Amino acid sequence: MRLIKKDFVDKNVKSILGYPLPSGKAYYIENDVGLIEYGSDYYINNNNFSNEKKDIIDLTKGLPSSFKYNTTDNKQSNNFNKQSLLSSNERNYQKALLYLTFSEEKMKPFVGYKKYNNKFLSSIYSFYLKEDFLSLKQIETILKIEKNSHKDIINKYGYHSISLKNLETCYAYEYKIKRAIDKLEDKKFMQEILKTLYQYLYLTDKQIEAIRKWFQYLPKDLQEAKLRSFDV
Repeated sequence: MRLIKKDFVDKNVKSILGYPLPSGKAYYIENDVGLIEYGSDYYINNNNFSNEKKDIIDLTKGLPSSFKYNTTDNKQSNNFNKQSLLSSNERNYQKALLYLTFSEEKMKPFVGYKKYNNKFLSSIYSFYLKEDFLSLKQIETILKIEKNSHKDIINKYGYHSISLKNLETCYAYEYKIKRAIDKLEDKKFMQEILKTLYQYLYLTDKQIEAIRKWFQYLPKDLQEAKLRSFDV
């Protein structure tokens, strides 16, 4: 079996062991016959794969878990140690692949992002889908584009960013808002908030405070997971 990525999952998705995934997050696993299954942290830490957890991208960083891990647990500590052992080239590869994935896949619903579509990223993404590989030159190009994205961009609210951090945050807000919408009978307000997020890649403090009460209807793990601040 091979680890593909860590990402959010639909509400009805269950783990490879048949359990719910209340955090809304899972490791995507390609099994021995090529089908995709889903694993929790516990399952990943206690089973063997053809690649390591540290080698895959994590698309859920915009929604950090509220859990406090016991660092005396050897398996958890070993995992943190493996993460810290990534070389500079490995970190650059992961960052580049994350930015490429967000730009070319996850930002499709975000109409405000479309004006920033980059033909170089699109070309590199086509290459990656075909070859499952990024060259050093491609990595350098992606990281340069991401670095330049930190410059403020004027919009209705005065600014926003298309940095990797902000794309991660927007994706996490989108997920949590959509999960809340699914639970509500009157969906209009939250749908308007989602529309605003799609258009501006940003929510004001007032909007964030207004939507917080609707998260009470989510599973406890997802409800308590903390959304990061927008990168502005």
